[in-house]
Order: sequence, then structure tokens, then C-alpha cells
Amino acid sequence: MITVQAITLHREAERMDHQNDVTGEVSAPVFKLVTAWIAVSITSWAEAASFLAAIYSAILIGEWVWKRLLRPWCVRHGWVR
Repeated sequence: MITVQAITLHREAERMDHQNDVTGEVSAPVFKLVTAWIAVSITSWAEAASFLAAIYSAILIGEWVWKRLLRPWCVRHGWVR
């Protein structure tokens, strides 16, 4: 016969398993981010800020090239409206 205590222990074990799954889901992306920062040799906040500024600058340059050069060329060839 199953007792109330056994059911309670089973539910508690299921809840703890779910908590472990959630913790694993969160720790994996954090670990990937940390290893990516280490891979590009970022060890201080100043280096992180300069790295992000470089990425942002590259995005802005890419946007300018698209708007001023590539998009008009693609429109002329009929690839983009």
C-alpha cells in the first residue's frame, strides 16, 4: 500500500529533478559566454567595452555600406525592390 509519505517524497524528488534541469539550462549559456570572452582574451571591463564598441562600429559600417552601395546596386539589377 502506498502511503501519503511515499507520495510526498516522490513529488519532492520530481520537484528537485526539475530544479536541477532548470539550473543546467541556465548554467550552460553562461558557461558558453564566459568561454567566448576568454577565447578573445577579454580580461577586464575596459577590454569588454572596447570589444563591444568595435562590434557596434562594424555593424554601423555594414549598415552604411548596405544603404549607400549594395542596396542601390541590387535595386538596379532587380534583386531588391
